[in-house]
Amino acid sequence: MILDDMILQYRNAHYMSREEFADLAGISTSYVGFLEKGHYPNNPDPINPSKETIAKCAKVMGLSSREITDKIYPKEDYAVALYSKETEKIILRFFETHNEKTAADFIAAATRLPDSEIEWLAQTMKKLRKKDK
Repeated sequence: MILDDMILQYRNAHYMSREEFADLAGISTSYVGFLEKGHYPNNPDPINPSKETIAKCAKVMGLSSREITDKIYPKEDYAVALYSKETEKIILRFFETHNEKTAADFIAAATRLPDSEIEWLAQTMKKLRKKDK
């Protein structure tokens, strides 16, 4: 199940219109429709909602953003999905110029993730760095 199914099932279970969901989430009604379809009109590529949009939808459904991203993205892709390419470059540069402990502290401060997730994210980012070289 991915975000399109989650939103549609939530709305149906709560007898909620797109407009009501959109108002609660603070996003446009048309964007809720695109999210439910999984793509924009005339574009077969899947929508890649921002982490802010995911957080807004999660809040309406009484879920955490992480509960949704775990369903949308495979675990190994989560680090990449969480950050834009620009942010990813900054983090990779930070890893190159600082020791592992400092980098983990940076991730902790920037993301407020639990320690287990920070450790996993640090390992994933190191793998990405090695892959880029």
